[in-house]
Amino acid sequence: MRHRSVSKQFQSSLTVKPIFPLIIALLLGPLAVLHAADAKPAKLPNVLFIAVDDLNTRIGCYGDLVAKTPHLDRLARQGIRFARAYCQFPQCNQSRVSMLLGRYPTTTQVVDLFTLPALLGRDWVSLPQHFRNNGYDVQLAGKVYHWPQGDGGAGGQRFIKDWFQEEPPGREYPPDWSWGEKWVRKSQEVHAAFMADLNRYEPGRTPGPPSGFYPALLRKNTENFGPVPDGNWSTDVKNAGLATDALERVARADKPFFLALGFHNPHCVWQCPQRFFDLHPAEKMVLPDSFMPRPTLGDSVPRDAVPDLREMFHYGDPPTPERAREAMAAYYACTSFVDEQVGRVLDSLERLGLRDNTIIVLFGDNGFQMGESGIWGKLTLFEPSIRVPLIVVDPRKKATAGQECLRTVQLLDIYPTLAELCGLPMPPGLEGNSLGSLLDRPQAAWDHPAFAVLARSEWLARSIRTERWSYTEWDEGRQGAELYDHETDPGESKNLVSDPKHAAIIAELKKRLHASPVAKHVPLGQQPAAPKTISNP
Repeated sequence: MRHRSVSKQFQSSLTVKPIFPLIIALLLGPLAVLHAADAKPAKLPNVLFIAVDDLNTRIGCYGDLVAKTPHLDRLARQGIRFARAYCQFPQCNQSRVSMLLGRYPTTTQVVDLFTLPALLGRDWVSLPQHFRNNGYDVQLAGKVYHWPQGDGGAGGQRFIKDWFQEEPPGREYPPDWSWGEKWVRKSQEVHAAFMADLNRYEPGRTPGPPSGFYPALLRKNTENFGPVPDGNWSTDVKNAGLATDALERVARADKPFFLALGFHNPHCVWQCPQRFFDLHPAEKMVLPDSFMPRPTLGDSVPRDAVPDLREMFHYGDPPTPERAREAMAAYYACTSFVDEQVGRVLDSLERLGLRDNTIIVLFGDNGFQMGESGIWGKLTLFEPSIRVPLIVVDPRKKATAGQECLRTVQLLDIYPTLAELCGLPMPPGLEGNSLGSLLDRPQAAWDHPAFAVLARSEWLARSIRTERWSYTEWDEGRQGAELYDHETDPGESKNLVSDPKHAAIIAELKKRLHASPVAKHVPLGQQPAAPKTISNP
């Protein structure tokens, strides 16, 4: 009898106790609904995108003991520093078009300095435009594209009008498909005309002595570097000011922003105020181990590996070690000058309370050789010419802040990385890989090599980089090839391509190179198929 009463009590508890949560839910439910209605969706992260012209890895956070770059070093402590990052073409225009369109130069077909970019596919969209299409307030200041980008410069707007003869509906170049089909088709026509014109002098590509404005420019590079008066005269100072003003505006807005900022220094001519030269006495400069007065490479290196043009010391006497040190000091000084401008922008970001919700990417568009093997400039496929600094800061990833990543990455990876980090849809056709997994675990497994190309005459050189090896073919091997072991020969002083001991690694690298997007044919010196002409409405 007692057993049955306990059983009835137990059954009663099963039916009665759930009433209390139900009563609480009925009482608190309306409050929960009101709270949900007031809750705002998670705020999208902002993006600060900083491009620095001709910046190689001679900066403090990359281990250079001469460089004075406290603000770049500060940035590296906040994020991930990629130690093996590579551009896809060692020159401004080609590198930037590739990175901003998310495609290799062989896909964009922009492989020389003056070929204007063209959207060759209807689904192509530039990185800034992709963020604009997804609700971001997009602002560009300074040298982001090689060509005009609406930074307030009248020269850039005149450049666009020279080609289009009327006011375009957008501010950036290349025109997005949102401009309308006639604008994109006109851009493609201009692009095709440039590609087919072999009569114009093209630095690093067309043979023969420099022509046009280049002789005067090259002499100025060599003769005029040095200190200049301090003040607000510099384009970089002005563009840093534009960026800080833009941050003031966007801080008051309830909209995520994408602010792209491009600095001209340390591109030649190397001029900046004296106080930056004071940081880098010429007598303390350390010449490269392979320093030579003139380009000097072994017989095993293809002739075309060295460009006909040198951006420094092209004319006049070969540089003495003393003159070379003076030039190096000028480069370091200009790098410190840019570092100060970067610091101004970072300080504004912090002062305005934007840092904790802003992803920052800073990179050099290509490297620059400082007398290694007698080469002064870029336009080679040697390590100092195509290896670049790349720093990515995501304030949400505090656990890995300040770490170094040794994986081989590309500037091409920036586009998909930013799209993923900001939760945007991934545009079709991007040829890079998101670095998101490396931001979480910098030493995670990664099997993506870096590819780069370079134009010479009417053909291309194509190169592949892994963490250990670099392999390059000039004109598909017809003009020679190179293999370097960066583990034992970081200065690339011994070409191993003819050593039978390395036949297996050459075969592997060759296979990967020929299967990559950079193996595509680019119609250099040929008239591409003319795009369909669209009549004006």
